[in-house]
Amino acid sequence: EISACLVGSEMCIRDRLEVGDGASDVDPQPRLTWEEATDPDGDPVSYDFYIGTENPPTTKMASGLTTKYYIIEDSLDFNTLYYWKVTAKDNQSNSTESDIASFKTHKQTNEELLIGKWFIDSLEGEAPLTVCAKKGFLQFLENGAILSKGYYEDNNGNCVVSSTRTGTYEMNTPNQIDTSSNGQNETYQIITITNNILVFDNNGTIYTFKKA
Repeated sequence: EISACLVGSEMCIRDRLEVGDGASDVDPQPRLTWEEATDPDGDPVSYDFYIGTENPPTTKMASGLTTKYYIIEDSLDFNTLYYWKVTAKDNQSNSTESDIASFKTHKQTNEELLIGKWFIDSLEGEAPLTVCAKKGFLQFLENGAILSKGYYEDNNGNCVVSSTRTGTYEMNTPNQIDTSSNGQNETYQIITITNNILVFDNNGTIYTFKKA
């Protein structure tokens, strides 16, 4: 618990951290809480919320809050140290700041890296793919759904859809993707995954994808 009082006004704010000061491995959308500030005159109190990678934090993410918590809706960066504080204000221009607290977000997992649209770039041992073929993609959604589309050039040179499949996927291990679509099950064994490169083995064929 951290606290600060404004000299002369006796208005105090005490921060009870749902994410403890110095915590690590924190979700990138944390809920940060504090105790209600007390004003000796009974004036209404509101809060400004600051967070950032610098110490002290200077980015005001929210102002005029009447709740005693704030939820980060836009994900913070992974594996990053953040500092935060709140300022309590009454309607008589009195204010007080909390101490500065910090936490570190967790490293991005393979499951989190997988979310998004991945375009086919190459197949190991095969001829380079055409521009049209590279429009093909796999898209992994947060709700466990998967969408895939393939493209080819027809006899007139037009790039058209060759296949569309929808289904579900699950990661039973950090490096294995199990998919199910129209009664067909497939397993992709992840070889490499970063923010923009996905390489996996599907029944002995090595595919490389790039994220949009």
